[in-house]
This record gives sequence, C-alpha cells and structure tokens, in this order.
Amino acid sequence: MKIQPAPVPDFAHLRPLKATEILPPAGIFASSPPANSDEDIHKDTRDLILRGLQLSFVIYDPLDHLAVELKRAGYTHIQPINVRWTGTQALCCVRGETAYIVFRGSASLLDWLLDFCFIPFYWPLSHFGFGTAWRSVRSKIRNWQKTLPPMVTHTILSGHSLGGGIATLAALE
Repeated sequence: MKIQPAPVPDFAHLRPLKATEILPPAGIFASSPPANSDEDIHKDTRDLILRGLQLSFVIYDPLDHLAVELKRAGYTHIQPINVRWTGTQALCCVRGETAYIVFRGSASLLDWLLDFCFIPFYWPLSHFGFGTAWRSVRSKIRNWQKTLPPMVTHTILSGHSLGGGIATLAALE
C-alpha cells in the first residue's frame, strides 16, 4: 500500500487585513445624545471623535497605503510623516472644516525605548520619550498647518499609547 502525501493547502489568498479594511464599528457612539436643541451639535461632535478614533486605529497601516485609502475616502491635504531616528510616525489630513493630526503608538523596539524614557524633561516638564518624539515631528506638522486653507476651523489630535502621549504634548503647544 502506497501512502499518498496530504495535499498542501493553498494559503496564498490569505493575508493580514489592513486596519483600513476593518475600521471600528460606528456603533461605538450609538447612544443617543441628550434631547435638547443642541442635538445636532452633539452628533457632529461624536462624528469628529469617531473619525479621530478611527484614524488612531488605521495609523498602524503602512503610511503610503493609508494615504491612498484616505484620498479615496474624501480626505485632502494628506501628509504622512515618518522620522526614522525616533521611529515617530504621524499622519495629517483634512476632511471638511477639520484638520486631523494622528500619531502612531508603539509598534517597534525604538517606540518601546521611547516609552521607557519617562524621566521628566523639557519645559513644561514632560515625559522625555514623548517629548523627544513630539519634537522630532513638530516642525513638519507646523509647516503642514501653514498650507491649510482658511476654511479649516477645527483640529483633532489623536493617537493610541505612545501616539496619545505625543498628541497630548502637541495639544499643549
């Protein structure tokens, strides 16, 4: 009796999903706002927050892929930022009257090293690693902001983990 080898499954069709393919569900903010005359304002605020959260999620995608996907989704003034010496990645974009500045969180060994550099430094006193990461992208973000049209009246800063720390320092400035 001859033993036949088992067929080798074809996994070529399987690939990791990009975050832009699995955005967090819009139901995160499904609860209804308080019933009052400001109901539309609450809905608009929730929509802005949801977009900021979604961008904090998708910032882990490769920046070139993300820029293409955001352009397809109607975003403009898209500026990916990648500073190799700190590993800091950010993405700036505009949708409607709102500018979004999103910082990627810890995704590499260099990011984790920045996370652990928690000695207070800079002025005002802040986390050394977060401050170093923010200062490495600050001039690029400020230059991008100078190119924005006057219709942009809001700015949303977001990020997760290390990105949230950088976003907080950016907001202070």
